[in-house]
Amino acid sequence: MNYKSEQIGYNTQSKRFQYKGVQFEVLENNFRTEGEQGFFCLYVIVADWQFTNTSDLYSFRDNKPHYQKGDPDPFDPCGQTQTFHQRLDGMTKYGCDYNHLWNQESGDYGSVSQLVHDAERSIDGLHEKYGLRVMNQKDGSIVTLRELEMIKEPAE
Repeated sequence: MNYKSEQIGYNTQSKRFQYKGVQFEVLENNFRTEGEQGFFCLYVIVADWQFTNTSDLYSFRDNKPHYQKGDPDPFDPCGQTQTFHQRLDGMTKYGCDYNHLWNQESGDYGSVSQLVHDAERSIDGLHEKYGLRVMNQKDGSIVTLRELEMIKEPAE
């Protein structure tokens, strides 16, 4: 999978990806001193125009983060531990970090490949729940993912 990499600060590297028309970002925070582990953050960024239904957009934008482990949320990239949800101009950014007590206890601070997998699962859940729209790269039209897949498949 292709990504754009950018150094954000002295110790933070950003990798930006796109999957099924939705952007996501993996931050690697290397605040490491001897004996300390760096950690990762994952953010999924969904544009308002991608929602086909206005009530779904408002429901999604007003979603509150989950600060404790609980029932899995199908579009929560961390499965059960979403800790970040921010409304921006024309988009919503949500996600989590992998630097919680249970990460520290297990020694599992994540990896880029794990976070990419978590983001893809989350984006699949968003498409399933909301039928998000994407841009057709061939002609610039806005279609649902299902419509885009039908365009790509040759008619029999």
